[in-house]
Amino acid sequence: MEDGFSWMLLRAMKKNHALSQSNLEVMAEHSSKLSVAHDVMQECFVPMIDPRTRINLLSQALYNRR
Repeated sequence: MEDGFSWMLLRAMKKNHALSQSNLEVMAEHSSKLSVAHDVMQECFVPMIDPRTRINLLSQALYNRR
């Protein structure tokens, strides 16, 4: 892409998936990419902290946590 930027949508694996070697490799790759994305987002944006729970909403959105 232009200027070397791109984006990717990662799909979470269902918990009942068999943990084959290829699934573990995909999970490790996704985790690595999410970690890099998290670092970039933390560097580029001011954290949004939920006043009630004191949780960083940016992390919650990036990792799709509930």
